[in-house]
Formats: sequence, structure tokens, C-alpha cells
Amino acid sequence: MNFLNSKTTLKDNFIVVDESQGALFSFGERLNSSLQATAFRGNLSTEPEKSLYSINKRVNKKTFGKIDKFLPPGSINQDTALVLVNVLYFNATWKKGFDKNLHTESFSLQNSKDRKISTE
Repeated sequence: MNFLNSKTTLKDNFIVVDESQGALFSFGERLNSSLQATAFRGNLSTEPEKSLYSINKRVNKKTFGKIDKFLPPGSINQDTALVLVNVLYFNATWKKGFDKNLHTESFSLQNSKDRKISTE
């Protein structure tokens, strides 16, 4: 890696399988050993907004509030059978810092909007 030290690294891996998808739950349990992802059952298809809230709440808690809204509204709907979540929040000092005057590219957000990011 290209960093000196990690000040903060917070991560969480989990899978949420819809209650109606019994066979998928055993797949989710097998991910525990390979991805260290905890498997949960949820009402994704019948209660998508409640499921979205629960997932975002877990991510927020596991990252100590660093990641507030991981999944955007509408990303879970009646057709959702499984949600695999891999969250990583990383803060470190880089060996070679960015020159903010030279780094002018935008970061593309999920909603197709670009945002300038701080390189300090």
C-alpha cells in the first residue's frame, strides 16, 4: 500500500437474504467463511424501506457515524432477493501526498453528479 499509517480503518461485511429465499440463505451462511460476511434474514421484498433503513443503520453504527447513508432511497424494492454489503472507511497518511493544485478531477457520485473532493 501507498500509506504510512492507518489512523482509522472501519469495515463490515454482511449479507441480507429475503425471507422468501430459503436456498439463498445457506449460500449467505457459506459466505461467512470465505468473505467473513455475517448472514441475516430480512423482509427485503415485502418491507424494502424498512430493510433499507436497517442496513443503513448497521453501516452507520459499524463505521461510528462515518458513513451515514450507504444505500440510497429506492435501491431495495419488491424484486430484491439479496443484498451483499461490503463497507470500508479508511483514513491514513499517504507516503506521497496529493498536490491539490494539480489534482482537479471530480469524483462521480451514484446519482451521476460530480463532486470535487478534498485532497488535503
